[in-house]
Amino acid sequence: MTAQKVEFQDLDKIARMIEAKVAAVSADAHTTISIVAGGQRGQALNTLIARVQAGVDRNPFYLSKDERDSLRFILRGMTSEDAGTRRAAVDKAGREMLDSVLRHVLQQQNKSGKPFKALSDRYAAYKRRKFGFVVPILKATGDLLGGLRVLVDRRRR
Repeated sequence: MTAQKVEFQDLDKIARMIEAKVAAVSADAHTTISIVAGGQRGQALNTLIARVQAGVDRNPFYLSKDERDSLRFILRGMTSEDAGTRRAAVDKAGREMLDSVLRHVLQQQNKSGKPFKALSDRYAAYKRRKFGFVVPILKATGDLLGGLRVLVDRRRR
C-alpha cells in the first residue's frame, strides 16, 4: 500500500478564515446578562429591598435546574457565526431569566423549593392595613417586580 500525500494550497488563507470565524464567535465572550432593579422607588432602594428579602429567606432571584437547562440551550446560539443569532440568543436568555424571577414570586418559593419565610406579625398587620392583604410576598405595590429589567453588557476586549 502506498502512502498518500496530501497537499494544501493557500494554508494562510484557510488559517485567516478560521481565525475570522473564531473572532466573530468570541467577540461576544464578555457579554454579561443581569436582572436589575428599577421602578418608581429607584434602582438603589429596590435593590436594597431585594437583598434584604433574600437575606430573610425570600429569594426569587435564582435559576432552577429546568431554567438553567433552557438557558444552556438558548445560549448555544451565542456560538453562531451569525451576529444576529448571537444577539437574539442573549436577548432571549435575558427574558428567560426575568421570567424565572417572576415565576418564583408567583410560586412564593426559594431555591430550596421551600415557601418564602412568613412575614413578621407586625409587618403582616401593617401590610393588611395598608394593602388589604398579606400575601403574595414581594408584590405589595408591584414596584419591585415591575421595575425589574434585563441589562445586557457587551464589552469588547
